This record gives sequence, structure tokens and C-alpha cells, in this order.
Amino acid sequence: MIPFFHQPVMVKEVLYWLNPRENGVYVDCTLGAGGHSKALLEKTKGKIKIIGMDWDEQSLKIAKENLDTYKERINFVKGNFKDISLILKRCKMSNIDGILYDLGVSSLQLNDPERGFSFRYSSFLDMRIDQNQELTAAKLINKKSCRELEDIFF
Repeated sequence: MIPFFHQPVMVKEVLYWLNPRENGVYVDCTLGAGGHSKALLEKTKGKIKIIGMDWDEQSLKIAKENLDTYKERINFVKGNFKDISLILKRCKMSNIDGILYDLGVSSLQLNDPERGFSFRYSSFLDMRIDQNQELTAAKLINKKSCRELEDIFF
């Protein structure tokens, strides 16, 4: 695994707007390295429950390491936030006190040449968040017509 440190952005804003309260249940739909969830847990002295989901297995592994102190308070889920309803049902959660989406690609993906997200490296055009998906960016651009690619990009 790549050694990784991530400083989450907008922590103050996340804490302000979610205003976490003890015994609350919070969903981090884009867990990444776990920085925002860690801030929520620290603010409440670990007295909340977090459902932390990410589509990237590598991110989940890093988050589990970074959040080891609070592992009893977190349900780590490999999944896409588009499936939040199913994931919450599977976790037997119906009352949620706050949801966080930190949308975008992380520096973990951008700085890894093998992931194929960056122009900085001469590498295979992969661009898969979930490495178990079959379709890579290289396959997509070689399979789709010019018109289909225009529709995707626009």
C-alpha cells in the first residue's frame, strides 16, 4: 500500500453544518482516508456512529488504519453513494442525523501512476475508482463512437 497522508478540506465547515451530537448516526458517503469522519468522532469524543462508505478498496483500507481507535463506532462499507438507500437498509439504519458527501477524486487516486488518473505520469488510462470494475477509461474511449463520447463529456 502507498504511504498516504491526507489533510481533509473544509473540516471546520463540515463540523459546523453537521453539528454532530452524541449518540447521533452520520453517513460519510465518500470516506476516503477518513479525515472528516475522524473530525466528527473527535468532536463527539467517539460517542456517535458512522457509516463510512467508499467505492475504492484502497481508500477503505487506509481509512480503517486511520480510524482504528474508533473502529467499534464505524461500519466500513465498500459501496457507491448512489446506493445509499440499499446500504443503509443493509446496515439496518433508518434514522440518520447527518450525511456528508465530499465529491471528487482524491489525491490518493491522482498521485498513484497505476490508477491512470493524471497527466503527470505516462501510464495506462485506467481511471477506475473501483478497481474491480471491468471497464477502464482506455476501453471506453476505444469502444465508443465519437458521438457517444461527446454525449459522455457534455
